[in-house]
Amino acid sequence: MVTRKDLQKNTDKRPAPQPIKKRQRRSSITQPLPQSQSSSTRGGGINPFNFIINPETGAHMSLFSSGGKTLLKNLIKLYKSGGDEGEL
Repeated sequence: MVTRKDLQKNTDKRPAPQPIKKRQRRSSITQPLPQSQSSSTRGGGINPFNFIINPETGAHMSLFSSGGKTLLKNLIKLYKSGGDEGEL
C-alpha cells in the first residue's frame, strides 16, 4: 500500500525546472540576406504545390499530368466516401 510519505519522497526526486530561454528576434531589414538568397539569385525553382505523392508507391507526380489528375480525382472520391474504398 502506498502511503502519503512515499508519494512525498517520489516528488522530492524531481529535477528542478529549467528557465525558459528567450528567442532572439531577427529583423530582415537589419540582417543582410545570406549569399544563396540574394536578390539576384531569387525566383524560379520547383513549386512543391504542383506535385502530388502517390500514397501507395511514394512517387511524386505532377498535378498537370494525366496520371496526377487521375490520382487526385481518386483521392477526392475516397475522401468524400469517408475512406470506404468499396464505393469508388
